[in-house]
Amino acid sequence: MDLRFLRERSANLRSTLAARGGESWIHAEWHTLGGWGIKHVLELAGAGFTADRWFAQIDERGRGLSAAYRWSVGSVRAVASLCGRPLPKCELALPERPFTVLEWIDRVRSSGQTPHLTTYPSTAVALSAAAARADAALEGLELTLLGEPLSRSRRDVLERAGARVFTRYGSTESGPIGAGCLRPETSDDMHLYRDLLGAITDTSERLYVTTLLSSAPLILINAAIGDRARIEMRRCRCRLELEGWHDHIHSIRSDAIISAEGAKVPVEAVSRALEEDLPGRFGGVAGDFQLIESEDPDGRWRLRLRAHPRLGDVPNERFRNEFLDAIGDASSLPGATLDAWRAAGTVIVERRPPEAGASGKILVYLRDRRELWP
Repeated sequence: MDLRFLRERSANLRSTLAARGGESWIHAEWHTLGGWGIKHVLELAGAGFTADRWFAQIDERGRGLSAAYRWSVGSVRAVASLCGRPLPKCELALPERPFTVLEWIDRVRSSGQTPHLTTYPSTAVALSAAAARADAALEGLELTLLGEPLSRSRRDVLERAGARVFTRYGSTESGPIGAGCLRPETSDDMHLYRDLLGAITDTSERLYVTTLLSSAPLILINAAIGDRARIEMRRCRCRLELEGWHDHIHSIRSDAIISAEGAKVPVEAVSRALEEDLPGRFGGVAGDFQLIESEDPDGRWRLRLRAHPRLGDVPNERFRNEFLDAIGDASSLPGATLDAWRAAGTVIVERRPPEAGASGKILVYLRDRRELWP
């Protein structure tokens, strides 16, 4: 990513934080390791703010994690210190055991200040569940959620816990696309960043973007990025509209990517794993495996891996690990990406026959749209 483009991102982040009244907040970032986390920490610094804490969702010493993740984070921190803008140390905070994050939130609130955490929706829901188990609440916490769709049920879970929720949307290819409306009408209602890109949809709501800056990650002209959305002009009169972002984008969903815990996996890699790799490792046929993407009543994102009972007495943990390994082999994703799913317990194995979809066909991959999208 060109640092000039990071500066443009930072200018928009500064404006959105100012519109939210966040110029005096205490900030923390909670992501996976690597470029994703680094660019958001640098974006925050470019906006004139320094992260108080930097949390990582996976252990840098974890299985299959390249040493490049460790030295890249260390190098960025070293250069930032030389520039007089030191960054916090990257510390481990697993989504299922987010006690250091809860302690940070409590410490900031106790000092009379406002904690602001940027993370993924599924990670925020896990934080809410951990707070409830500890008889605590997220009262006073400001959340910026990105990287995954934000459904109505997830937003409700977080707001009931006392957090204020703000969304951001973007893609690796284009960079930021929109930021949350301060008077939203849907769970993911956002203002379109018309200063960074042009965006249109067709009759099937497929989204096409055109980048407007020469520093963008890629120069795109009406490029389909694998998402569907709705774009509309609506007068909401929130502060982001007053900044000049008039168009709204919402009801965003992806037909080509599975997003969970900040990891983005191509559906093609999942199909290959279920139809070729797993039958080759465990026997049976392609129709013996199925993945169902859904959402629990508490807002937790789940990938339910169904394996037919006739495959024999195989431990669920082995099914899960072999499935994630197969996805990695099929997609060339780094180990850190899939370790986020391992750490969060995103994949749940069910020893049941695959089920038919609405068409009556037994598909290798299903989405529970009733729960998934607002």
